[in-house]
Amino acid sequence: MKASWNPLRSPDQSLGAALALAVVVAFATSAARAEDAGVFRRLGPLSGLNGKTIKPAPPADGVAVVVFYSSECPISNAYSPTLNQLVDAFPAPRTRWFGVCVDPDLSEADVAAHARDFELKLEVVLDRRGAVARKLGATMTPEAFVIDGRGTIRYHGRIDDQFAARGVRNAAGATENELKDALSAVLGGKPVKTEFVKPVGCPIPEALEIETPTYSKDVALLLQNNCQECHRRGQVGPFALETYEQARKRAADLASVVEDRLMPPWKAVPNVGPRFQHDRSLSERDVRTIVAWAEAGAPEGDPADLPPARAFPIDWTMEGGPDLIIDTGADFEIPASGDDVYRCFVVPTNCHEPLAQPVP
Repeated sequence: MKASWNPLRSPDQSLGAALALAVVVAFATSAARAEDAGVFRRLGPLSGLNGKTIKPAPPADGVAVVVFYSSECPISNAYSPTLNQLVDAFPAPRTRWFGVCVDPDLSEADVAAHARDFELKLEVVLDRRGAVARKLGATMTPEAFVIDGRGTIRYHGRIDDQFAARGVRNAAGATENELKDALSAVLGGKPVKTEFVKPVGCPIPEALEIETPTYSKDVALLLQNNCQECHRRGQVGPFALETYEQARKRAADLASVVEDRLMPPWKAVPNVGPRFQHDRSLSERDVRTIVAWAEAGAPEGDPADLPPARAFPIDWTMEGGPDLIIDTGADFEIPASGDDVYRCFVVPTNCHEPLAQPVP
């Protein structure tokens, strides 16, 4: 589009129009950045090898590099030496490197063996269901994302131009090094010259599909057994999950928090030591069910498939109630706001027998 001078427009009008255009452009740029600013919040904790939970955020002055790869993609495997060289060139602590394996049918042992065989220096992330790929919008392997300390995606796309097309190597080798250039720019406090270059490689494999779940047949029972203890009227949950409509309007949020293992709350790290009794965490199948239901548009299904409403205790929720109830003798008021309040009460039990048997 060519600009033209209008003799009927005053200089003040021209200046005003230019300022208005600048404001619009600035607003659009800041809005786009704000849209990306929550990328780490959107990703949540990632699943690593040996049950490790990974928080991908880098230092405030650093970057995170997320590279999607597949053990079955020849181009992805061919880039392993290049990626290792880049890890050496841009080391921790300012740069954190993550390799997200998107193979849906590989066991954790197979993923670990592949990483050893190719001597990958990236921290391996498991993404069998394609959740991380969907959240970032990745479609190919290999595909790289550079995310700065504020959570803004500064570059994504190919690593370099070693491959002109799938199965076609560039005879001259790599002449354009977009990932390397993006890292140099971001760590140097400069803008990235090219923010996206279409990646060359293999499409991300299709995640394992399950039959489309419905609220009535599949999801309602999961919410009853795992959520409604808190998420029902009169309880501590900020909203109820007792009806289809209450769950439907929060379907995307439900999928996100169960996929990120934020809900149901369970702090114990999985796959470490023996399994706890009364483990509140969801199984992988339960998580897949809720995610698939949300992604399918949260269908209600046939209300005839609904399970009977769960009956909750009126007073104590623990099985059988407490063994002993001790009255402090006076009410203690908790303020509506402020820091948590911790108080110790010394109260006589008036028990003539030991409350617990000594441990031998």
